[in-house]
Amino acid sequence: MIIDARCRLTTEKDSEYFRKQTQKSGMFGKIAAFELRYQLRQPIFWIASLIFFALVFGAVGIDRVTIGSGGNVHKNSPKGMGEIVMIMTVFFMFVSTAFVANVIVRDEETGFGPIIRSTRISKFDYLFGRFTGAFASVCLAFLAVPLAIWIGSVMPWVDPETMGPNRLDQYAFAYVWLALPGLFLTSAMFFTLTTITRSMMGAYAGRKLELDDAVYRSESETGHRNRAIGHMLRNFNMITDDPAPVVELYFQQCSIAVTCRDIAVMAATLANRGVNPVTGKQAIRGETNPHPT
Repeated sequence: MIIDARCRLTTEKDSEYFRKQTQKSGMFGKIAAFELRYQLRQPIFWIASLIFFALVFGAVGIDRVTIGSGGNVHKNSPKGMGEIVMIMTVFFMFVSTAFVANVIVRDEETGFGPIIRSTRISKFDYLFGRFTGAFASVCLAFLAVPLAIWIGSVMPWVDPETMGPNRLDQYAFAYVWLALPGLFLTSAMFFTLTTITRSMMGAYAGRKLELDDAVYRSESETGHRNRAIGHMLRNFNMITDDPAPVVELYFQQCSIAVTCRDIAVMAATLANRGVNPVTGKQAIRGETNPHPT
């Protein structure tokens, strides 16, 4: 995989910082803190927080905007907050998936994952530390929802008859007991899926893809024309290395067992600027495919 110089430079800096941090005691905490700082630097964290803040603020502060069943209850009542928080949790699934699933895909893209796995860092510290840091960023981003409810409820143009008293325990209950379990379940599911697949095509299709060994053997035994094309490309220096392993890799890619649905999801992922529409996670960087249509 070809990685641009900017990506290599960023990866080398992150790798050096990561190595220094994990040399000290408390690998799990250091890895989690590293991932949290990384996520907080990403534009998607702030963009998602602002979007959900604006949606909820509009629902609370504007009479014509409603989230939930409405009814003759205060918008900041336990029932009103519960409905808003739970509905926003469903839509936030796509944001949380982008946070936690990107951890594994990012490491595999940059080649950072194999480097870490070759060190003495345990799988538990690496995987759960990364997940913990990413999930912490999910929790922080979702705080925009209760914050928007509180700020929207005290706006001067809001009819006081539609609002009740702001009680911290009600906000804490809605956030801790209604929002966090759903966010955790969604994050854990898609983090597990990405960890199992560890492949870009699996990320495209949204599931683990397997190689059809019989098809691969047939391709490898009879693919003389493709080998000839490979040697011709090597003759014109369009391939700079030995063409044999390149052609074998091509045979393997052609032998991956996929369904019509998998192909449709892959195409939709490319058309969606690298974001899988089923899982909501970033399979490739958007700039890699700037003109999908």
